Amino acid sequence: MSNFRFCAALLRNTFANTKQQKHYFQNYKFFYSVKCCRFGTSSGEYVISTPESLVQKRARLLWQSRKRGIAENCLIFSTFSAKHLNNFDEEQLESYDKLLNQPSNEWDIYYWMVGTKPVPETYDDDLMRMLQEHCRNERKEERFEQPPLNYEPVTK
Repeated sequence: MSNFRFCAALLRNTFANTKQQKHYFQNYKFFYSVKCCRFGTSSGEYVISTPESLVQKRARLLWQSRKRGIAENCLIFSTFSAKHLNNFDEEQLESYDKLLNQPSNEWDIYYWMVGTKPVPETYDDDLMRMLQEHCRNERKEERFEQPPLNYEPVTK
């Protein structure tokens, strides 16, 4: 079974109705052309090989937030992106994209977010502070599972 057919079958079970399925496949089938993964060059620089609109970028980042690697990061990134991703401007989206796709050590990212290791200068920005605040969870929200994948495109 091809990757696309496998992902399509998996996503059919994710959505509540066929209208959501149709909307998703019409608007976000590019996921499978870029394979929802990290791209790197020999120098380690992160590159997106396909030009994309802000709507496509938000959709890709929402999906990648759910599939980051270790379960702890998937849970943190997915709940964070469900709450904040639609409000990000282009610069914040770019910063979030790099954080999701550049560092290769999952545990380092986790320790930066929870504040047990110092954050390198490259990633020490407003976005990381938002993630750290999200991890502190001062409102004591229950975050035991990833939020449902109900993406509604925002064009700002």
